[in-house]
Amino acid sequence: MKTSIFSLLVGLLCFSAAAKAQGVSETKYDYSTVARQITAGCHTKWEQARNIYQWLCQNIAYDTDYRIYTADECWENKKGVCQAYCELFYRLGEPLGLKCMIISGKSKDSDGKIGDIGHAWLYVEVDGGCILVDPTWGAGGVKDGVFERSENDMSWFQVDPYWLIYTHYPDDERFQYLDAPISWETFVKLPVLYPIMSDYGWNGRQMFADVMAGKVQTFPTLYDNYAENLFLTDIPIQKTLRVGQFYTFSIQKKKRNEIVLIHDGEFVHEAEWQREGNRYTIRYMPVAAGPLKLSVAQSGDTYGAAVTYQVAPPTAQELKNVERHYPYKMPEMKRLKNLDVHCLELIGVKGEEVLRQARQGALRALPVLYKDAELFLRGVNIPLSETLQAGQTYTFSFIPQKGRDWQIINGEDWLGTWSVDEETGRWTMQVTPHAGSLKLAVQRDEAGVGGPYSTMIGYTVR
Repeated sequence: MKTSIFSLLVGLLCFSAAAKAQGVSETKYDYSTVARQITAGCHTKWEQARNIYQWLCQNIAYDTDYRIYTADECWENKKGVCQAYCELFYRLGEPLGLKCMIISGKSKDSDGKIGDIGHAWLYVEVDGGCILVDPTWGAGGVKDGVFERSENDMSWFQVDPYWLIYTHYPDDERFQYLDAPISWETFVKLPVLYPIMSDYGWNGRQMFADVMAGKVQTFPTLYDNYAENLFLTDIPIQKTLRVGQFYTFSIQKKKRNEIVLIHDGEFVHEAEWQREGNRYTIRYMPVAAGPLKLSVAQSGDTYGAAVTYQVAPPTAQELKNVERHYPYKMPEMKRLKNLDVHCLELIGVKGEEVLRQARQGALRALPVLYKDAELFLRGVNIPLSETLQAGQTYTFSFIPQKGRDWQIINGEDWLGTWSVDEETGRWTMQVTPHAGSLKLAVQRDEAGVGGPYSTMIGYTVR
């Protein structure tokens, strides 16, 4: 979704051969043969520029000793600093008639720090206009003094000036190529944004206008790994989210990989999102401090983050908002053993009551919910503690959804005398258990005949 082929500016870019070569070191090589090899099969200036960019990214390493600055040294050693990348790009384009100019300036790193050493990138004339190119940043980055090559990073080729300005500030403000150039002081205050955002579907000009107007002040972390998978149609554009507030995430899928929202140990798979064609939307409330990730399924059961937010520690009021909407997601619930929120909600156990007992300190472990309980039970009203007291009377009440017969099995005793409300279909029994195990079990009614009994809910009686 690049839109960064822009028109020539009258009087600014009609430079002479001498001006074009300004800042480019003398060469002892004829680069014509290798230039034509690199651009074999290209039919346009844009394709030639692309092939040269890709060749540099794939074959030239960054010189972490900061010694190689010229095209010839870069060619000989297959490494160099930004000036060397740009000079070699220039020399490879020269015999092809590819007009380019090296732009010098300053750059920001991912933390917003502006380096003491200058940076260099390129202006390149192509068919119908011109483009901005940074082969150094396209090649990779330096981490702990070691160069790490990127995998086919095209985000720094044909860069929209409205994305480049967040990280690249030319010494001559005319080379910003913005409708209205910004000052150095404004550049220093800008957030760090990268052109990969255009591949996620964000419009650089509109985003820049929103940033300058103060409508957008912070950003989530975007990773370039999954720009080919998603358009981020409508997501929160801020770094920090708040507990207890609803946010809308709307994604348009480019590929079939599943999307999932990951937060506080919860995986919200795309089956739980609203779908319209290849667009998926969900309204989601963060419930705890920590990371929140919009991720894409990889091979197996692994997921890779496309976007990451940080959720701030909650205030008391924000926790009240969580309690009102999702009592099962309150912090007190996380201490409970056997907590199966999905099943508890489906069978109708009220989160408010579980939370109340958890706060009283009397509830440490919930009953064990067995497989398929959510298929057989609704409207459940049962003792909420996994451990029952022998000799104490408890009420079990529910609305059966399947099965031929229901029994409470306490050790060797099978109790099947239920009070049934014909109007509501609710079954109720009071039980005074003895020490041992206690199970609510159902005869599954296989093929219309009595089958084996399956445990739905289990307790320990002491």
